[in-house]
Amino acid sequence: MKSLYLVRHGRAAGETPGGNDMDRDLTRSGREAVKATAAFLAEQQIIPDVIICSPARRARRSATILAKGLGVKKKAIREVEAVYSGSDADNPLWSVLRGLGDDAETVVLVGHNPYLSDLANRLYRSFEGEIPPAGVIGFDIRNRNWEKVGPGRGTMRFLEFPEMERASRRKTRAALARFLAAEVRTALDGINPAVAARMDDADLEKAMAPVAKGFVREIRRMGGTAQAGAGDAVLVTLPPTEKA
Repeated sequence: MKSLYLVRHGRAAGETPGGNDMDRDLTRSGREAVKATAAFLAEQQIIPDVIICSPARRARRSATILAKGLGVKKKAIREVEAVYSGSDADNPLWSVLRGLGDDAETVVLVGHNPYLSDLANRLYRSFEGEIPPAGVIGFDIRNRNWEKVGPGRGTMRFLEFPEMERASRRKTRAALARFLAAEVRTALDGINPAVAARMDDADLEKAMAPVAKGFVREIRRMGGTAQAGAGDAVLVTLPPTEKA
């Protein structure tokens, strides 16, 4: 059985007038998101035999970050033109995979949409969606030989979308800051209504933002989760406490 990890390149800078799409590099947030993906794969003890990427700068940069984060040498990176601009009538990534040697047991493929998401959707038909920048989906491939890989031959192991996780955390922190600001205003109303009336809601939320960020970080450190719910509610879950 083979293992395949589909990674979309990190978020890249927009194309400038007269610029070349191949030259678009990762943004700072794009680099950080790919580093988070690499850290996640390292936690899963993924050690690729080869990292395939397109020759586009944003894909090459992503592949280099992944290689460093997974502790593999740069020579494991293999640039393949078809990953960027295949001419197959079908998705060109099928040909890329079918051309792999069978000595490659674990493969990371760093590519672009729409081909990458199309490949994921067809490998595992229960997945219907789009891989976001720096997102990764891991598959077990039910073939001994890459040349026989095809639709429906993948079993999804996991998916991890760092940018969506970061957006969720930002939303949670903002909701918690609004909740805390409302509680502070209520307390001030009871203590000194005149002072409370002079306090701007935006200023209160700004003051509570570091508290909210620290709270969410501590919950994650404890192995729990904090997620924004309806309105300004924040749903917190913690792992069960071990009994003495």
